[in-house]
Amino acid sequence: MRLKLAGRISQGSGRVNEDAVGFIGEPDDVEAAWALDGVTGINDVSLGLAGSDAQWFVTRIDAHLRKLLPGALDVKTVMSDLVDRLIADQAEALRRSKMPDAYDPPAACIAALCRIGSGWHAVRLGDCRLLADDRNGFRRIVDFANDDFDHWITAEAQRLRSSGMSDIKQISQKLQPELFANRRRRNRPGGYGVIEADRACLAFVEHMPLTDPTSALMASDGFFRLVDHYDAASEQELLARAQCGEVADLYARLREIEASDPTCEKFPRFKPADDASAIALSA
Repeated sequence: MRLKLAGRISQGSGRVNEDAVGFIGEPDDVEAAWALDGVTGINDVSLGLAGSDAQWFVTRIDAHLRKLLPGALDVKTVMSDLVDRLIADQAEALRRSKMPDAYDPPAACIAALCRIGSGWHAVRLGDCRLLADDRNGFRRIVDFANDDFDHWITAEAQRLRSSGMSDIKQISQKLQPELFANRRRRNRPGGYGVIEADRACLAFVEHMPLTDPTSALMASDGFFRLVDHYDAASEQELLARAQCGEVADLYARLREIEASDPTCEKFPRFKPADDASAIALSA
């Protein structure tokens, strides 16, 4: 089953876009596609290698995927090799830069789809979302182990806004102890998984084989707000519109909703807007 590129977008919500999308193959015969979402570090200093450490990390993941995915034999090996390369990247970056002991290293999330032989294999690590239709019907990898904390931090941010604190940087500073504590749960038993320069993250990789897929959407959580924050579409509607070439229209609707609610009152959320990325495939 061939899949073609139906649409893609990756736009930041501020000065630096820490998301990315990519694919290999030709637009009318895609071999693999992915969406990446960098995890913003809680640091006062950075490695200075890009607009942010998360952006640098996402750029390295994208570059490695373009070398690892062509001719891949299985996605588990791809993810293992990817993490090994990121470990080397980070070690070299830290060797060049003197960072404090409390440095919060970069991380990222991924949702990807890869053709291996005659079959297709989905993979996710982190809170990117993947939707697809195949011979078995509607398929999804959406739920995430850190969702409960996201709901809690959203409620706390809303409480602080109600008390008169409107600046997101000030809100983040106020909630920094809780954010740091949650970061210590990543890639640990009972916690949640993200791509990190640590082989412990491989225990959290999710895989799903697809049989003759006819459509697929990979999106960052910022794009998926259309479904789980704003009720602008169901998961099935989002996939159907994306495969019909409406990714850019969906993105425009996302930003329209966010612009109409800058104080996060109608749609409670931690940040008024987030980087948003999506890539869609169709048969």
